[in-house]
Amino acid sequence: MSLTAAQHITMDSKELRFLEAKTEDAIKLADLRGVPKFVGFLDEGAASVAEAMAKRLHAKYLLYGGYDEAQRVYFGVFPDWCECDCERFPITRLKISSKGTEKLTHRDILGALMSAGVERDTVGDILVGDEYSVVFAADSVARHIKAEVVKIKSSRVEFTEDEDAKLPEAHRFEEKSGTVASLRLDCIVAEICNCSRQAAVELVESGFVSVCGLEVLKITAAVTKGDTVTVRRYGKFVIDNCDKVTKKGRLALNYRKYI
Repeated sequence: MSLTAAQHITMDSKELRFLEAKTEDAIKLADLRGVPKFVGFLDEGAASVAEAMAKRLHAKYLLYGGYDEAQRVYFGVFPDWCECDCERFPITRLKISSKGTEKLTHRDILGALMSAGVERDTVGDILVGDEYSVVFAADSVARHIKAEVVKIKSSRVEFTEDEDAKLPEAHRFEEKSGTVASLRLDCIVAEICNCSRQAAVELVESGFVSVCGLEVLKITAAVTKGDTVTVRRYGKFVIDNCDKVTKKGRLALNYRKYI
């Protein structure tokens, strides 16, 4: 998203200040000590704030959560001598094997981790599969998880480090397309929600719309390629292409809806 956190988004002010201070500290320490520094795991909104801070301070950074399509990511900042490298992120991929017949859900797995004293910001995406599941965790808690989480609901489970395990399907999408008069948020919302422009304005101004995980209240906010737009009651969408002009002077929009 091209907007700064202070312009068009809303976020708890205390939480925002803490995140910006933590991100700024990481950037300064990476430069001062000449070593990579990391902040995470961050949800989509927090990652947008960290990215905006990095751009303002002209820092060399990378957002990564253990695989390319991760929703929860680490913010990594790197000194000049060091390339932005996914291998440097302090993330462990844990394969979850269940010895029971009960199918475990994302909520079941996350609940078991929280009950074992694992902090939420040390847990990344949890990918649930039919044969096994995978959780991305901070290196600092991986050993604790393997030792302490041996049962989820009524099923005995085992956590093992397996970087080669095939990842269960993370997301499924429905491909969609349409046209919009401009890339203003109200225009985008009207298209993806199949509603009138006035209805889209009301959704935005009522706080029902988030862009890249951050609530946006300005209907004139610009949406760009790669942004995710979430509209309460309508779902979550990814903007793929929005730069081609039709013969009628409108913008062709290609997007996907999470299903």
